[in-house]
Amino acid sequence: MASCNFDLGLNSELELEIISIGNLNEKSIDKLKAALLSEMGNSDIPPNIRFIVPKLHIQEQQGQVIGKVAELVEYLFPNSHCNSVNIYRTLIDELLRKGCVTYDYTKWDELLINKALTSEKVIKTIQTHTSVHGNEQIMRDFDSIASELGLNFLAKKPLQNSIERLHIERMNPSSLAITIKREIENALRKAGFGVNSDIKLLINDVENLLSDSIKNKIGLSHEVKATIIYEIIASEI
Repeated sequence: MASCNFDLGLNSELELEIISIGNLNEKSIDKLKAALLSEMGNSDIPPNIRFIVPKLHIQEQQGQVIGKVAELVEYLFPNSHCNSVNIYRTLIDELLRKGCVTYDYTKWDELLINKALTSEKVIKTIQTHTSVHGNEQIMRDFDSIASELGLNFLAKKPLQNSIERLHIERMNPSSLAITIKREIENALRKAGFGVNSDIKLLINDVENLLSDSIKNKIGLSHEVKATIIYEIIASEI
């Protein structure tokens, strides 16, 4: 992200918001190639690279970014409550920490891990500082199920964290989340959901009915259990 304009020469007098390689004059292209050769040992310019002219003013950058964070959360999770200042500070602190890493990385995945903020990191930060509509009822129902299962605090906490995350994710579900939801709902029907009153037996039966492929996509054992519990709570079967 930049807060000042790029010093790039264009091959026309157009004022562009997004600048592609085809919009640059020969002098700018030569400068980019020289910089890439010096830094990476290869002067090939990626054909899909884009330079986005920033709309942030450097004097008001913090306030504008915090405002954009609030707009993003409202778009992703309508009627939710978030602490946009904490989200901003967490992400900026992470960027500053990564900025202290001075090593070069020849592999793209390593570069992302060590020098950039991934979309997963941004979403996780937003989820941590956001409370969405209906979360209170979801957690009350989870407390009832946890009590029936006889879970102590240490056993309950990871399930609770997973269920809170799931509730936020289901506001804008991915295709994988939709697939997982359908698989669990099918397993719930086969396991006698609505008839079987033993919640522990129901959860175990559903888990046994799920394919290893689906369970691997969900994640760790406690995440599988949390996802089943969440679908039991949120189910419209």
